[in-house]
Amino acid sequence: MRGRASVRTALAAVIVAALALVAGCGPGESREAFAFRIAFQALPADGAAPTAADLEVIRQIVESRLEATGVAALRVTVEAPDVVIVEAAPASVVGAVRALAGVAGRVDFVPLGDTQMAEGQHLDLTAFPPLFSGDQVASASIGANETGQRTVDFVLKDEGRQLFADYTRNHIGAYFAIALDGEIISAPMINGTIADGKVQIAGGGVGGFTELQAQSLVTILQFGQLPFPLQEVARSE
Repeated sequence: MRGRASVRTALAAVIVAALALVAGCGPGESREAFAFRIAFQALPADGAAPTAADLEVIRQIVESRLEATGVAALRVTVEAPDVVIVEAAPASVVGAVRALAGVAGRVDFVPLGDTQMAEGQHLDLTAFPPLFSGDQVASASIGANETGQRTVDFVLKDEGRQLFADYTRNHIGAYFAIALDGEIISAPMINGTIADGKVQIAGGGVGGFTELQAQSLVTILQFGQLPFPLQEVARSE
């Protein structure tokens, strides 16, 4: 009797595991564990369409970005030929998922000269070529300035530090922008030489960046830019 009971128990375990695989769920996961599902389509860039290898790179970057937020449940998968699926919980992290998965994450440091521009404006990078990009950021963290505004603080690599030091030394009184995917997130006036490679920016609100804005920017810089842009095409709960 014990032998038969053991066989039945083992068979039941196999059936449960098989059902989980059919449902597309890993061990200990169920579809009910995810509060929502968002589909993002990878779009062509510079005349080229994303390959299967590109989609896997995108999946890994998106997964790393979202894991850094500490979401309670997360699964990032690729559906052929060009769709990345994000399933996550709780429902309150929808905004974070969109802020992190739905952006290419290109960060540019852009001289504006005498042109004053505001946060949120689109920046034509052909008219205003970047001095350098996010690959020159060695580290980024959330901080605060002397007025208590929440900031994002950058430390530049050697090449970026030297470029920024030379530019700020020779262009005091000019404007300089930091842009994310071509949208200005900060555009201060240069008040003096910044020689140490440490850059601090604050958003335009009374308290500076919101916590989500600051954390999203820091996380994007940490894991890098997507090779192809994503566009949200479907969402279900």
